[in-house]
Amino acid sequence: MVKPSAYYTYTLRAELMIRQIADYGYQDKGLKLIEKGSNDVETALFFNPTSNSANLLNCKYLILKLEVESDQQAREAIWTKLRSALTRAEHYSPRIYNHVSVDMDWINIVTETLKLQDEVKNGVQPDQLRELDQSINNIIARADSLSSQVELLQKRWVAHQHVFHATELSQRAQALVQALKQARKQQSWQGINLNVFKELDRPSILNASYMANR
Repeated sequence: MVKPSAYYTYTLRAELMIRQIADYGYQDKGLKLIEKGSNDVETALFFNPTSNSANLLNCKYLILKLEVESDQQAREAIWTKLRSALTRAEHYSPRIYNHVSVDMDWINIVTETLKLQDEVKNGVQPDQLRELDQSINNIIARADSLSSQVELLQKRWVAHQHVFHATELSQRAQALVQALKQARKQQSWQGINLNVFKELDRPSILNASYMANR
């Protein structure tokens, strides 16, 4: 008989593999780790489908799969799974001052930036500019929302590790915003190039300091 907490073993192992994947990247070892970590996340969700940590990790691994997949049909299938996974992750995300976790914010920012990269990778036509402008504005709005959440945490939160983690994510988001604004100003769309391996290599605060729904 499997213990109710067994999911935690798979969740923690998948989280640790994220760091290894960042080191190996596109190498064969990295690809195998993405597959193994993804399987662990699926097992964790089987045992505990409401786990915030496992649902957040599921989004991360789907993003990693997008990063290494080149077949367009396969990418579309992954995008479909990712959209569904994001909805579930937001649903089970803990609310801090009526706001989803900073990790959830960051995953949304990364996802929307990847979508933007897909839109510009084959060049940009004049009739696309308005839609691209709106996509960038959406990312900026999410980054600003994350910054506001961090300011609130800095004023009220006593768990310093959480504040440090949230501040780091906010700084990453603002750096990304500056790059997007520069790309828009110069219409140099190929400058939008998010290093997914680097941006997902940090464990979420829920696994770094405490586990929600454990």
